[in-house]
Amino acid sequence: MKSRVLLLSSLCLISFSSYAKSKGHTGEILFKVKKSQNKFSLNSIYSKYGINNKTTYSNGIVNVFTPSDKSQNIENIKQEMLDSGAFEFVEFNTFEHEIGNETPLTDPKAKKQYHHSLVETQLAWTITQGEGAVVAVCDSGVETQHEDLKANILSEGAWDFIDNDGHANPATSHGTFVAGLIAASANNGVGGAGMAPKAKILPLRIATTKGGTTIKTIAECIKYAADKNADIINVSFTGVNSDTVNAAGEYAFQKGSLLIYSAGNQGDNTKWKDRKHVMAIGGSNANDTLWRVKKCKWGVICYGVGSNAGDFVDIVTPGHNIFSTTTYIEHNTGKPKYRSGSGTSYSAPILSGIAALIVSIRPDLGPLEIEHILETTADKIGSGDEYYYGAGRANAFEAVKRALDY
Repeated sequence: MKSRVLLLSSLCLISFSSYAKSKGHTGEILFKVKKSQNKFSLNSIYSKYGINNKTTYSNGIVNVFTPSDKSQNIENIKQEMLDSGAFEFVEFNTFEHEIGNETPLTDPKAKKQYHHSLVETQLAWTITQGEGAVVAVCDSGVETQHEDLKANILSEGAWDFIDNDGHANPATSHGTFVAGLIAASANNGVGGAGMAPKAKILPLRIATTKGGTTIKTIAECIKYAADKNADIINVSFTGVNSDTVNAAGEYAFQKGSLLIYSAGNQGDNTKWKDRKHVMAIGGSNANDTLWRVKKCKWGVICYGVGSNAGDFVDIVTPGHNIFSTTTYIEHNTGKPKYRSGSGTSYSAPILSGIAALIVSIRPDLGPLEIEHILETTADKIGSGDEYYYGAGRANAFEAVKRALDY
């Protein structure tokens, strides 16, 4: 997000439900009309596919169009739309999923949270612990009564985009883990601590019980969070390279919210472009190098996993063997639980917590200023190759100090 220009124009979405599973998408197309597009030629395209007021509705980020002719080939439509040159982007509404893996733990000790030492959290806490900041967590829902979280969970404004109600109860443990990294209470005698232990979490459920969602739902959650005046919006799912996600991030930016998004765990060096309105977070490890591991099956078939890297990555934080809160065996019953896991899903909320510390002491700063502080105070690590580490590994103490004088 090096610069931002508001390009609010028509956003449309074409639906073909019969084509979904075989292509990894819902059978819908997401696209954005160029601001300078000639209305006559645009109307010609709309007429061809039957896009009109009766078949289209708007959700604020995209319009949803259901064609009357289901025999049309969705691949051909997408390509023709691209070839027309009338649109900022054209993409499928793909299925997305949580990022991270789990290792159950029964010993909830803060010493397992090595990331606090690396990013100098406790020094930052001498200045602020995140009071007044609100972080929206677009995820699988949150265990609201968890002993380490209940003091910092907002009930007003919580929303479940799957069941369409105001509860956002956890469908998987992923969202509770993410929330704990941001704002688990500190010095309360249980578990560990979040980066901003006095910040507030706005829980927003976007995932099914299998941990899946869609780009459309992610975009709707980002818009909802921005409309609720969240200071920071955390998304720990795949989809960081989506144009629709960037459009939602642009909307959030205009509302004063910073969108922080996980970079992905495929262990790839990608050529994805830097998204102006999505702060992409890569993962490092306890050795302050890029988190990458090799896994082998039967000693023969080997493959790499770990943090994605590329010019699209803005900054990194620890994402390997991270310790945080998790769900009860049954919702809101039993003893509080904890676990460890690895993934850029967990790098993103660590940065979201640092961003919340900045907001706490400088609520007057906008998303551009917050991002600039985070990037200019990061520690250079590893080989120093910007391709892998973006601006470097975030440093909470340095970021908070810089914010005081910004």
